[in-house]
Amino acid sequence: MLSPHEKLICFLIDEIYVNPGLNYKGGKLLGKAENANQQANTIQAFMITSLFSKYKEIVALVPIKNQTADDLYCQTLKVLQLLNDCKYNVLCLISDNNRINRNMFTQMCQGNFVNCISNPVQPDNKLFFLFDTVHLIKSVRNNWFNEKILRQVLCFPSPDNSSKISSAKLQDLKDIYETEKSDLIKNTPKLSQKVLYPTSFEKQNVLPALNILHESNSAALAHGTGEKGKDTMGTKEFIDQFLKWSNIVNVKNSEKGKRLKNPFCNPIKSKDQMSMVFLNKFYDWLVSWNNKSALPLEKRKEVGLPGKGGKLPKETQFALQFTTKSLIDIV
Repeated sequence: MLSPHEKLICFLIDEIYVNPGLNYKGGKLLGKAENANQQANTIQAFMITSLFSKYKEIVALVPIKNQTADDLYCQTLKVLQLLNDCKYNVLCLISDNNRINRNMFTQMCQGNFVNCISNPVQPDNKLFFLFDTVHLIKSVRNNWFNEKILRQVLCFPSPDNSSKISSAKLQDLKDIYETEKSDLIKNTPKLSQKVLYPTSFEKQNVLPALNILHESNSAALAHGTGEKGKDTMGTKEFIDQFLKWSNIVNVKNSEKGKRLKNPFCNPIKSKDQMSMVFLNKFYDWLVSWNNKSALPLEKRKEVGLPGKGGKLPKETQFALQFTTKSLIDIV
């Protein structure tokens, strides 16, 4: 039996692609979609995880054919009702940042997408919406790698001075890797051929993305500034921002911060904690970046941004801001 505080849960939704097919098992014909008289091509998974214990559970696996936001909305409400009947308290709903999930969130908000609503089946409780942080880290890495106009360069306002424009250049990391790859002892042990030149399949793995946003890379970039006339501080600033954010959102053990001697790996217990102060500054930084990126072409040039390119796609930028704001409001 779970104690009451262990029944405070996160509700996760995800989509799994499958090969269509029918199987006869246990006296039943399996493989038909719930929303159509056809074979399913995806499985919609609904899962829960407790905020204060290791408890995790798969609630439902629903076979679907060409799912729409309406289909997902109906299924999500059914699962929310089931969880309510089982006396769970759902704090937040988490999904990746695809169009169907965003549209479903918008439906739950009655057309006005906000980060928090009254739970449809528990009106006295709030229900927060978040996008999966692991998916967002991969999206940032992929957007950086796929930036073609400026050749893998992202331009953003400096976190310490929003009027100054900094540049994160992937070439800075590639140069360090090429310099050290034959050395026995490396300053950047997390950099490798697979990390810097991943295939499309390898980009699905979050570990190479975390190896890009690693503290050893930040230290090497700080050491390399000024060498051969290079300025790598913009790349360091970018990595530091997302490294701290990643550390904060991936705390799974109350002792992690002590073990790693990293205050950003401590669980958040108060609003004046270092992690909360950073989250607020990170959100303001994202807003500043978004506002400058949305300026007309001539205005962008006036503030030091390139005319085109050098920015995150609108969807990724929105999801980062939205999720960070939700995390702040939850606390």
